[in-house]
Amino acid sequence: MDRAALTERLRFHAQRITGDAEAELTDAALGRPFEELGIDSLHLTEITAAMLTELDVYVPMATLARTRTPREFLEVLQAEVTKAGLG
Repeated sequence: MDRAALTERLRFHAQRITGDAEAELTDAALGRPFEELGIDSLHLTEITAAMLTELDVYVPMATLARTRTPREFLEVLQAEVTKAGLG
């Protein structure tokens, strides 16, 4: 799965889990901290679980929890997807 597709899946799950249909992770917003985007630690845990389940890859939750921005989150996830041969 390429980076654009991963970004779209992150946007989908963020909107679904936060319940904010207006929440939009624009390219500019990807560099902002999750908290500034209205995504708290519980939301991030749920988003992470949904993404890992959908992609069928393993990344320690603690690793993804240390990411501070959607861009960092996507970088870690992309590396694992690539290692798993999915991207």
